[in-house]
Amino acid sequence: MKLFIAQINPTVGDIEKNSRLIIKAIEQAKEAQASLVVFPQMALTGYPPHDLLRNRAFTAAISQAWQTIAEACQGLKAIVGSPVVSQEDGEETLYNGAVLLSHNEKAEIIPLQASALHDHSWFAASDYFNNGSVTASAITCEDYKVIVSIDDEILDEEFASLAQQEKHSSDKQILAINLAARPFVSGQWQQHVALLQQRAQELGVHVLEANLVGGQDQIILEGGSLLISNQGQLLHYAPRFHEYIDLWTLDSQSVAQSVQLPSEDEKWAKESELAEAICLGLGDYMRKNGFTDVVLGISGGIDSALCAALAVRTLGSEHVHGIYMPSRFSTDISEEEGAKLCRCLGIDLQLLPIEGPRAAFTELLAPAFAGRSFDITEENIQARIRAILVMAMSNKFGWLAICTGNKAEEAVGYSTLYGDGAGGIAPIMDLYKNEVRSLCRYLNKDKEIIPSLIITRPPSAELHEGQKDSDSLPDYDVLDAMLKAYLEEGRTKAELKAEGFDEAMVEKVVRLVERSEFKRQQGPIGLKLSPMLLGLDRHMPITKGIRAL
Repeated sequence: MKLFIAQINPTVGDIEKNSRLIIKAIEQAKEAQASLVVFPQMALTGYPPHDLLRNRAFTAAISQAWQTIAEACQGLKAIVGSPVVSQEDGEETLYNGAVLLSHNEKAEIIPLQASALHDHSWFAASDYFNNGSVTASAITCEDYKVIVSIDDEILDEEFASLAQQEKHSSDKQILAINLAARPFVSGQWQQHVALLQQRAQELGVHVLEANLVGGQDQIILEGGSLLISNQGQLLHYAPRFHEYIDLWTLDSQSVAQSVQLPSEDEKWAKESELAEAICLGLGDYMRKNGFTDVVLGISGGIDSALCAALAVRTLGSEHVHGIYMPSRFSTDISEEEGAKLCRCLGIDLQLLPIEGPRAAFTELLAPAFAGRSFDITEENIQARIRAILVMAMSNKFGWLAICTGNKAEEAVGYSTLYGDGAGGIAPIMDLYKNEVRSLCRYLNKDKEIIPSLIITRPPSAELHEGQKDSDSLPDYDVLDAMLKAYLEEGRTKAELKAEGFDEAMVEKVVRLVERSEFKRQQGPIGLKLSPMLLGLDRHMPITKGIRAL
């Protein structure tokens, strides 16, 4: 059977545009003489559509689009992931499913209203959809019986039972088509492939998984669609982080050659996928929201350097604008290295000194602060002045303001509310400091684009004389390990101490994490790169009586 896989990048809510994208792929499938063209989960609406699903005009547009797409399906069948709109007892009911579209004498639309609901931190499907049944999903296509699943449904026991029933009731081989929209999580794709290979082998069915690709707010849909034989062989896979439309052949009469995934052990494998994921997430966020350029503060530090380099990789140097905003506490080396970075990247750099505004605020507040010494208040004023300048450039020229904070800083609250925490998107918010360093080294592997001194110098916000991050925090390697254990692995304070972390520092770091929730809920969105994106996967009450255990 000739299968046409359409790993597309739709825009959430733009049914007209997404329909055109789907019809274009159908036309290509016809040219390739495909029997069946397969589109991923919610290809028609984009994923996740959230409260758009509560809008009756939106759901009406879904049903109208089916008719338009079906009319384009002369000579082949198309399975399109989509919310399925059903009228039941005079009420509109939604299922997270798919439709089978074809056109013989007339356009035919067969809902495959299948999904056992799976809620995720990024999309609570049960808030919008009724719980469906996979039993409606069995169809015949050439020499195969096709059963359709949505999301992680292919791993459920109900789906396994359906597969076995179809195997016993038919002399045809079974093709299980899983329509998915899998958010990227670093290091998990190969594990997922292995899991589906095991599933295909234990059920004795061929498996085709069609995945969406593209950035949608905080999540990055990674693509990586694949075809697996009923023996567990990987026959085809699509690239990750890119649209992919192509013909795959499934032959029940011959033994196909298996293909090998890229090695996880390859040098820079983790850094390569992180860079691609961030560029896709940032690029789509901008493109789909109508931005062409970004602006960010250049500090001479590693975090802003990485953000600038990734922005250039995504958009090109002509669309990235840097601002250096020194105060009396800024060092010459920061200015020199920041300027060197911008020359290496080919981006423009504006110098906007903030000593004048800082001194003016100091003078203005002097009567109110009489008798009180310099402290974090004055430090934060500097950060807020810088935010005003970055946002002014953003407003004046229509540039998206990038926040440059990393995960360690986000976790412990080492950012200034309405200061460096103000902006449109934080591309590296889900990277620990050691991951930031590794990614910088990866970007430098062929040519130095981030000056080496920026990578190796001790981190500092330069908000007072001689300040270093290590004055109040443990070394970032230690801090990263502690935070990962606490946030992602669920370790308690007692367990952290038992593992050898300094007791006083454990108490301090955990207290900082829990006290900083109010900042995180007022900050920019970040891109999900790990199992635990703060604010998306971990969302704690700000006001709470319990203390961290």
